[in-house]
Amino acid sequence: MLLQGPVLPTLLRLVAPNMLIFVVNSLTTACDAYFVGQLGTDALAGLALVFPVMTLMAACAIGGIGGGAGAAVARALGAGHPETAETLVTHALVTALIIGVGFTAGMLLAGPALYTALGGMGASLHAALAFSNVLFGGAVVSWLFNILVAVVRGSGNMWLPAVVIVTGGSLHIGLSRWLVLGSAWLSPLGIQGIAISYITYHGLGTLVLCSYLLSGRGFVGLSFDKALSGVHFWEILRVGVPASTNFVLGYLTVIIVTGLVGHFGSAAVAAYGLSARLEYIQGGLVSNIGLALIVFVGANTGRGNYPRARRVAWVGAALATTLTSGFGLLAAVCPWLWIGLFTAEPEVIATASTYFRVVAPTYPAYGLGLALYFAVQGMGHGAWAAAAGVVRFLIAAGAGAVTIYGFTAPLTTLFAMIALSFLAFGCTLALALTTGRIDAIERRHIATPDPQP
Repeated sequence: MLLQGPVLPTLLRLVAPNMLIFVVNSLTTACDAYFVGQLGTDALAGLALVFPVMTLMAACAIGGIGGGAGAAVARALGAGHPETAETLVTHALVTALIIGVGFTAGMLLAGPALYTALGGMGASLHAALAFSNVLFGGAVVSWLFNILVAVVRGSGNMWLPAVVIVTGGSLHIGLSRWLVLGSAWLSPLGIQGIAISYITYHGLGTLVLCSYLLSGRGFVGLSFDKALSGVHFWEILRVGVPASTNFVLGYLTVIIVTGLVGHFGSAAVAAYGLSARLEYIQGGLVSNIGLALIVFVGANTGRGNYPRARRVAWVGAALATTLTSGFGLLAAVCPWLWIGLFTAEPEVIATASTYFRVVAPTYPAYGLGLALYFAVQGMGHGAWAAAAGVVRFLIAAGAGAVTIYGFTAPLTTLFAMIALSFLAFGCTLALALTTGRIDAIERRHIATPDPQP
């Protein structure tokens, strides 16, 4: 199906399980906040301090390094080299192990300073550290789990990761409630219960996915008798590291822009926060299309069928653009439909409405760029993904800061910079697909074109 099936139906089949994962992950995030909210404001603030770092780690593991690993496996299988794919799985797990240890060490050492810089103090800082030390103490488990999800997807099996994540997410909801709030025979563990539950869920999921790969029932296996090679590490990291850079720059953009908006008062910050939340939702939905594109595009690139790989990328981009166009149209024409769900403050509503009128028309470009970001990963062009992130960062954060602090421009000018950054993000990746040669894999002799009908 990946190499010869009809493009749109095959893509939709790949996307469907990812959408189910999106729903479950959204539910688990909401339940985490609800359970911790029962402990009081300080505990909730502590969770909020750790949440951006937690989500950034997950994004880098799934769509960054995991995206590079999954794309490499897909290209190797598409080229008809299952032994290479199996070796890549081993290298991906070693990479996850090393990065996981690094994350643990880094967060244990830098966590207090980071959460203090984000505004944590007193009881909220204590809660953040209690949660963070346990969560990132088990970072290796989370990295192994997410990398295994990525490589199984890279082999074309989208449903097994979905079943594992849905089952694990359901387990997490029940277990975290029990651990956080306690029961008749278990003393409550507080906010640390959320972290313990996540590590348990990821640990069990890791065992299930490893068992599947070791069983030989899939298109790719797992073997620990392969010699490690810098070539295979490079094949993963040359795409995964630039892709992860894009996620880091995206988070930095939001943080810096929030600081710039804060120059105009708390109502402006609240309005931007509500508006950006809608963009997070769109990003999550489009990422589900993108994760399918990594596999679909990667398999055809590996086979040497570059025209089909491009066609798959454009079909996925069209699907994402259509989705974000709907969000953009509703937000620009009827902004109160979203804003009214959260507030009735006139100043916040007015500012958010202005934001949507300026920025929402560029949401299609955001969807286009995000879908193509994943597609170029599948093609092996991680540098293009990083370049698009840099362009977006420089316009929204860099040019935005210059206009606000250098020229004392009004808030609408900053909104215009954000809109321009979305346009540039989409155009940069569209340019990559229309002018860049898909030759990264061919140069490395991993793909051998096979002119089959």
